[in-house]
Amino acid sequence: MSSDAIRNATDKANDFVNKASDKAGDALNKAADIGSDALEEGYDAAREYADKGLDYVGDLTDQVSDFVRRDPWFAVIGAFAIGYAAAHLFRRVR
Repeated sequence: MSSDAIRNATDKANDFVNKASDKAGDALNKAADIGSDALEEGYDAAREYADKGLDYVGDLTDQVSDFVRRDPWFAVIGAFAIGYAAAHLFRRVR
């Protein structure tokens, strides 16, 4: 083989490797973008669920506060009963 043929074959091989490398880089960038978008959507969904949960807990806290203001003795008796039941459950677990 002549040196021109070897140089021509080397240039073609380099072009092929460069094109393949560019395509692989583009595919990796596209995959990274898709992953980033999915992560962002998941984060937004988690934030939305957390906000809903905080709203629910806030509403529940308001309802419990209103109940305690209306019937304080019933609330004290209920707290005692819950504590008593929890103590018995924890004793059985040990």
